[in-house]
Amino acid sequence: MNRYIDAEILKNKILDDMAKAERDGKDLNGYTDALFHLKTTPAADVVEVVRCRECKHYVRREYPFCEFECEGAEIHYKPDDYCSYGERREE
Repeated sequence: MNRYIDAEILKNKILDDMAKAERDGKDLNGYTDALFHLKTTPAADVVEVVRCRECKHYVRREYPFCEFECEGAEIHYKPDDYCSYGERREE
């Protein structure tokens, strides 16, 4: 299973550790190598998932299992489900 990360958060953690290492007089080559690879490695082709409970196309219905129903669809979805039509609801 692939695991996707936020590159900006990782970069900031590397920079923080690099600053600490520099203060301690340690070698920075590993940190500079890590930053180079982080910058030059292509990003994965992924999109953020919109769960049903967050989607603007879903409305709450009263079913025994408190499922949600996509407007116009005959299939009931649970709050943690998602689909390719998901669009985040504006709060």
